[in-house]
Amino acid sequence: MSKVVAVSAPPKAFDDEILSSVRSAVELLGGPHKFADPGNTVLVKPNFCSLTVPPAVDRRYPWAVARLFSEIGCSVTIGENPVVDTPSEKLFSSPHIEELRTKSGVEVVNLRAEEMIDVDIPDSKSCGRMSFSKRVLEADVVVGVPAIRRHLMTGATLAIKNMYGTVAPSTRLRVHRSSLNWGLVEINKVVKQKLIVMDGTNIVCDGSLIPLGYTFASTDPASIDSVAATCMGFDPRRVDHIRYAHEAGLGELDLDKIELVGITKEEILKLGDQNRSKVVNWRDPKEVASEIEGLEVVMGDPCDSCIRTLSTALQELKKEDIKREPEVAILIGPNARPVKDKVNVIAGKCLEGLSDEGMSIGFCPVYAADIVSAVKYAKGMSREFGYLWDEILRTREKDLPGA
Repeated sequence: MSKVVAVSAPPKAFDDEILSSVRSAVELLGGPHKFADPGNTVLVKPNFCSLTVPPAVDRRYPWAVARLFSEIGCSVTIGENPVVDTPSEKLFSSPHIEELRTKSGVEVVNLRAEEMIDVDIPDSKSCGRMSFSKRVLEADVVVGVPAIRRHLMTGATLAIKNMYGTVAPSTRLRVHRSSLNWGLVEINKVVKQKLIVMDGTNIVCDGSLIPLGYTFASTDPASIDSVAATCMGFDPRRVDHIRYAHEAGLGELDLDKIELVGITKEEILKLGDQNRSKVVNWRDPKEVASEIEGLEVVMGDPCDSCIRTLSTALQELKKEDIKREPEVAILIGPNARPVKDKVNVIAGKCLEGLSDEGMSIGFCPVYAADIVSAVKYAKGMSREFGYLWDEILRTREKDLPGA
């Protein structure tokens, strides 16, 4: 039976409180000796997604995990490959990372700057071949150390999505063009986390912190993500990559099928009720579109990821002085069909068969910025339409080896 443990960790904790919480959580799963032997190489993979601290894991969590495995004689490295539009060299020379190096006494490495290895993914529902960090693949033990963070496209960034930082930027582009949610699952089938220690002190929501007060730990990524997502206010069945991970055998969705230690199902559901209005607060795209003249949304059974990004895009368009003419229809979801006498913005990989019927955005899921760009171009408010990834590659190309 899947097992998720929860140990109290104050939202504003001292170092020794974080260490004690992490130590207790790992001991409840059998202790570090259960996951590694003396002399093993242990790769600690935190979520350092950007230069700023709030959108990422508390730096003391990878420090605490590194300490536990160093104490039993393991060779520990902390490694990360941050979000693509973050200059990684600048991140890894920042005071926060220097402090982590000093405090942990272990190597903290920029995986983006190291060797990558191509891996073929059999029966892939994503891009088929991915480039993984050699250091991660060769580690005896991988320990994931994610935060609990809201995410525009996937709903939440937790244990499963944390492993996105083990692949090259070029792979991220291919995954986004094919299927991000299935790609995340396939990455986790290659990089198997023997242990996950999750920073649940706070929920990170658009840079702000919502107090939660826990350290979570598990060996099953879908199970711990289901617990964390429920605490945020999500139904994990509506978070596509978590549901797909369950289908792929990476853990449970149903809290009744998870052995909970240190927290009850009732407590998890109560936290979700408290946090839902703050975290899961995307508006219905049709409702937002009705407030913008000359804009129609055609919903053809879209996935939740595309619904969230479309909602965000429409909120951005509401801030603009949008021209009424020409009239634009945004198509989203595999069953959407073009609207006659309107400029059709065709959003999503699932509609690539309609690419000749209008302006096609072939990503899965789509980016909010790409929808905004397409609508503005269609209405003559900008001179060109460009993908967000094009801008990322232009501005970060020196920091994207292999891209």
